[in-house]
Amino acid sequence: MPPVLFLSFLLPQRETALLFGLLLLLREHFLLLFGCIPLELQSLLRKSLRMIGLFGAAMVLSSQALALPLSNIFVGYDPDLMHMTASGFRIFGLSFLFMGYAIYASGFFTALSDGLTSALIAFLRTMVFQVAVVLLLPKLWELTGIWMSIVVAEFMAVVLSAIFLLLKRKKYSY
Repeated sequence: MPPVLFLSFLLPQRETALLFGLLLLLREHFLLLFGCIPLELQSLLRKSLRMIGLFGAAMVLSSQALALPLSNIFVGYDPDLMHMTASGFRIFGLSFLFMGYAIYASGFFTALSDGLTSALIAFLRTMVFQVAVVLLLPKLWELTGIWMSIVVAEFMAVVLSAIFLLLKRKKYSY
């Protein structure tokens, strides 16, 4: 399992770094637009969400294509372990499709000075959802459940983020 942990750390860190860079770039813009130009804020939010979706899809495709070669680098000495690692990484790679949205939503609410919503998204995503599914899914699907746990947790965080975005759109005029 260590190769998958290493790979799962390496790839999401780059996506996370790009998202945080995007948020830093847009934070001041969000603050300037808040309450002033609702259409511009809506447009910026839509464009950002599209860009995150495209980047997430590219990360999923990359993880699917590179699962076997990267697994071979770390555990090529054992063919069974290599195939198990590659299979797990392909499942885990699906989480890249969802990961960016919750991170972005948390940063978006921080930029709008709504720290409570931002903290709720971040805390539930990293502590509650991940712990719950890591404890539950392996009991249902054994090894596949372990790999699926992060995918499910990230999906739950996206649903929560979407709910907050919908509930607060009139308050913040986006």
